[in-house]
Amino acid sequence: MKSTTKILLGFAAGIAVAEGLYAFAKTEKGQEVMNDLGKKVDHLKKDLEGVVEKGKHLAEDLAKKFNGTVKEPVA
Repeated sequence: MKSTTKILLGFAAGIAVAEGLYAFAKTEKGQEVMNDLGKKVDHLKKDLEGVVEKGKHLAEDLAKKFNGTVKEPVA
C-alpha cells in the first residue's frame, strides 16, 4: 500500500471516529457522559493546581535551606 493511500485511509478513519463521537455526544447519554467528564477534568485540574503549589513551596523551602551552602559553581 502506498503511503498516500495510508494517509488518506487514516484521515478518513479519523473523520469517521469524530463523526461517531459527535453523534454520540448529541444523545442524552452522550450529554451525561460529557458532563461527567467535565466534572472529572475540573477535579483533576484542581488536584494538579494543588500539586504545583506544593511543588513551588517545596522548591522555595529547599532553596532557602541550601542557600549559601555551595561555595563555587559546578562546571
